Amino acid sequence: MQAWEEKVLEREEGRKEGRKEGRKEGRDEGILLGTGRSIEELLKELGPVPEKLHKRILEEKDLETLNAWLKLAARASSVEDFCFLLDSREKM
Repeated sequence: MQAWEEKVLEREEGRKEGRKEGRKEGRDEGILLGTGRSIEELLKELGPVPEKLHKRILEEKDLETLNAWLKLAARASSVEDFCFLLDSREKM
């Protein structure tokens, strides 16, 4: 195999790897976004969600944290209760 053929194959492998990584990042981002939206949907059943809280939920990029917040939202009796539980949890 000639050097230029090897470079073409290497480039193609790089593209495949890049597409694979891009799909994984897209899936991960979708999971984060979906979990955040689920939190907001639960909270909207309890009342209006303040813009500051909305931004905080959407900006969170740790899935474990979002899953914990989802459980808090499911147990909260109001949006204010959720905020109190959230703040209490973070001070621990």
